[in-house]
Amino acid sequence: MKYWIKDKGLIQKRVAEKMGVSEQTFHKWCKNITQPSLEEAYLLSRIIGVSLEDLCEVVYEETKKEPAHGE
Repeated sequence: MKYWIKDKGLIQKRVAEKMGVSEQTFHKWCKNITQPSLEEAYLLSRIIGVSLEDLCEVVYEETKKEPAHGE
């Protein structure tokens, strides 16, 4: 997700503002600490110009790579 944001010349703070979420919430999504709701994911995909399917695939793959919190 960070790649697409940077590739599009966007700033995380601005994307968070456009989505109506806090920077902290958006940061947690980028770090795979939490995931956006379906509605938030759809809006994010529209803002960064990728398909919802591609966005979900990346989030899913990144989540699989990382150990669960506390391990």
